[in-house]
Amino acid sequence: MLDNVLRAIEASEKTADVESLKSGFRMTAQQIEKLLEAHGCKTIETDGQPFDPAVHDAILQQAVPTAKPGTIVGTASRGYRLHDRVVRPAQVIVAKEE
Repeated sequence: MLDNVLRAIEASEKTADVESLKSGFRMTAQQIEKLLEAHGCKTIETDGQPFDPAVHDAILQQAVPTAKPGTIVGTASRGYRLHDRVVRPAQVIVAKEE
């Protein structure tokens, strides 16, 4: 996977084809996600989920008319769980009452 990242960096220096570069990075990200999952590391669910301080880190509260207060309406960074242990909480934006 590191080889793919290095190839993408090298390609970015030689081409202006942004779509091709984005496609390459998406493919590399998918490979990394599969590797993490193969070792028991899973992404913590966020969007539309109720805020849970055990797995989420609220970085902002925002009034969103269409969302129930306490519900996650955005994700700043993904969180990960290794088996049953949180290795990095998800940084999220939580809906608040208007």
